[in-house]
Amino acid sequence: MKSARSAAFDALKRVNKGAYSTIALDAVLAEAQLSERDSALAAAIFYGVLEKQELLDNLIKGCVTRPGTRIKPDVRIILRMGIYQLGFMDKIPDNAAVDQSVALARQCGLGGVSGFINALLRGYIRQGKPVPAEEHGCPLWLKTLWTDSYGEDICRGLLAGLSGRPPLYARVNTLRTDEHTLIGLLAEHGVEARPVEWLAGALELSAAGDISKLPPFTEGLLHIQDISSQLCCAALCAQAGERILDVCSAPGGKAFTTAQLMGGAGEITACDIHPHRVELIASGAKRLGLEGIIRPTVRDGLCDDGITADRVLCDVPCSGLGVIRRKPDIMSKPQEEIEGLPALQLDILEHSAKALSSGGVLVYSTCTLNPRENGDVVAAFLSKHKEFEPLPLQLPAKADSIIKEPDHCRTIFPQVTGGDGFFVARMIKR
Repeated sequence: MKSARSAAFDALKRVNKGAYSTIALDAVLAEAQLSERDSALAAAIFYGVLEKQELLDNLIKGCVTRPGTRIKPDVRIILRMGIYQLGFMDKIPDNAAVDQSVALARQCGLGGVSGFINALLRGYIRQGKPVPAEEHGCPLWLKTLWTDSYGEDICRGLLAGLSGRPPLYARVNTLRTDEHTLIGLLAEHGVEARPVEWLAGALELSAAGDISKLPPFTEGLLHIQDISSQLCCAALCAQAGERILDVCSAPGGKAFTTAQLMGGAGEITACDIHPHRVELIASGAKRLGLEGIIRPTVRDGLCDDGITADRVLCDVPCSGLGVIRRKPDIMSKPQEEIEGLPALQLDILEHSAKALSSGGVLVYSTCTLNPRENGDVVAAFLSKHKEFEPLPLQLPAKADSIIKEPDHCRTIFPQVTGGDGFFVARMIKR
């Protein structure tokens, strides 16, 4: 039988392997069938470790007595959990935090390092359980970037909005059902769902467990997609019968929503450079009954293959600073990794724009909060390509900008919508 700590450990392992945090924890808790109290403890440890991962790793580093010691991923998870309980959970006695961490290691087949775990955690206690005054475990360079770009108030809101348990959103497959019917079907399987009042077709889910195994999902009545990503589809304004190029499509959420907004009529070429990711698009399209409109395609965003389209959605690779709460390891990456992204993003945007003829619409989007990757890339593109001009966005009022930016650009902040941090811009070819 799982304990609260073993459930948190299993969920953290799934996140390390690329799972979304909300889905990972809900799935583990559904399997473990813990008491309400233990479920709450598991969730508190899980989200606390994710939120403060970089800070916890720095504390672990400060407790290692032998320079160059290599810590295996599963051992590091247990150490993060132990340090978090010691430094941030006042109601858990020190001895309990240490003893349970050692017991967890043995339970997970890591008994050989239980002495190391015990020694490191007790060393942290002897140091006085130091906790740096580093808000939300966010690195200084990121705080500086957000403060310089958006101001102190918005930066504080970002730090609060990007921490804690992220919400889980879904898009109703309006070609097969409607919001009211789907909410009822989900309730039959223990999933609470409520409509996002300002965004048609969007639902917020709670107590979902592993939703991918439930009939409403397997029967193609919905797909998981954050509301900010859904807003990018709204910005595209695709019409029935049009040809759409979705440049960096995998795993396919934007293509699926766009197909539904088009009433299932038209053609969407949904691309990715990696064949295994194109397979994700294909399987999702099949599950949702969208094979007739979506064409999964292995394609490099930098290729010149003569493809043509009425509208192009260019959701480029980015630093992911808007989805930190789902992928906290992003904060551990060096700032230098971001430096080369704007040039790549502009390159992909320029190649993608070649698919459009006069009157064609080009949408550029990212899941990051960094002006250099967002508005600056769009401005550089428009400066170089006079055949394109800004096309004002028409999005729900809930997504109105809280910073000064042109009306063809929109930075979507989590503290405003509840969704992920995103950027979207729209242009039209003369």
